[in-house]
Amino acid sequence: MADRSNAGDGPDLTCGLGPKHAGQKLAGSRREAGEHARAGELLEQASQLHQELDDPGELAALRGEQAWLALARDELEQAEHFAREALTLARAIDYDRMIAESLSRLVDILARRGDYAEALALHREFAELQYNMLQDSQRSRLDTLETRLGFQRQALELADLRQTTEVQALRLREESLRRRLAWAALLGVVFIALLLAVWQRANQQRLLQASRTDALTGLANRRHLTLQMQSLPKPDQAVVMLLDLDHFKRINDQHGHDIGDRVLLEVSAIIRQIADRSQVLCGRWGGEEFALFLPAANAEKTSDLAAQILGGIASLRVLDDHKQAVQITASLGFAPIKGLIRDSGQENWEAALKAADQLLYRAKNAGRNCGYGVWPTEPAQAVNPLALDSAIQSGALRLIEVAT
Repeated sequence: MADRSNAGDGPDLTCGLGPKHAGQKLAGSRREAGEHARAGELLEQASQLHQELDDPGELAALRGEQAWLALARDELEQAEHFAREALTLARAIDYDRMIAESLSRLVDILARRGDYAEALALHREFAELQYNMLQDSQRSRLDTLETRLGFQRQALELADLRQTTEVQALRLREESLRRRLAWAALLGVVFIALLLAVWQRANQQRLLQASRTDALTGLANRRHLTLQMQSLPKPDQAVVMLLDLDHFKRINDQHGHDIGDRVLLEVSAIIRQIADRSQVLCGRWGGEEFALFLPAANAEKTSDLAAQILGGIASLRVLDDHKQAVQITASLGFAPIKGLIRDSGQENWEAALKAADQLLYRAKNAGRNCGYGVWPTEPAQAVNPLALDSAIQSGALRLIEVAT
């Protein structure tokens, strides 16, 4: 006697269905109950039976059920494969109802996969097919009623059928329009989200650039320049240079602050041009003061760069509102990082900056429009940046004079 312990899972041959039909029917009920594994086994059995019989219609139904099962398992690629095969088989036998079911199934799967363009195109085909099927069905019913009923009753039912047909057609068009509007809204949301992301990224870049640059001159500001100094791979080979415009307050007082801003812009352009050419970091340190950071330089290269900058600034020609020439000169000082004593807690460049500041004021006291720098003669001997004069007198540092 056959084992009936698993009778609920096997095909019930007494209900008039063949094994492959019963397997598909049971697989569908198991899938709807959430028993995906059992449904897959039943479909696999039905698929083996289909291989023995060449019936495109039954095979299309099997592939459709396999597509539903793959969709329930969230296996979207497999679901699309089965759904496309079911649609191809349905079209081969030209069975409209099966084609409509296959189209509806494939539209849902494509929408889940994000392929909205093809889903919308197939939905249009589905809606048109549904509409044609509905029209064919209604025409058939109308023909039957016209044969069976009298003229008066037939006219009443024809009017009712036509009204029903129109309502159903309107509902189909309404559903199609609703879906198109939903897709359009979704695409609009995606487009707006992309625009917002691009705007946020551009705004972040603008904010980052604003936090790094001086608003007037466009050069690096003090904070960004110090960060660049701290990130150099070999800071001991670097040189710090400070530059200050001569009599800048007098320029503002005599010619106006607008002319003063124009002078700062012209000086900034000269400094940037020479610094970029020499691969040197530069920025506005504050007010009329500028800083340069030479990542790797010797005494000759540094003094030559200083002379170029002083000469370029002295050659600037700026006219005020009365067409009077504005006299523009600058003073500077420079010192290498190596060979200077750094206090506890100071950055590696701060001692050199302190020394450059003292040398800048030496240039101011020497009559302006010139520069001074120091260079160690004995690299092994460390020098206090506040005792430059004694170090120069002892020969530990060599004083370098820069003229325009």
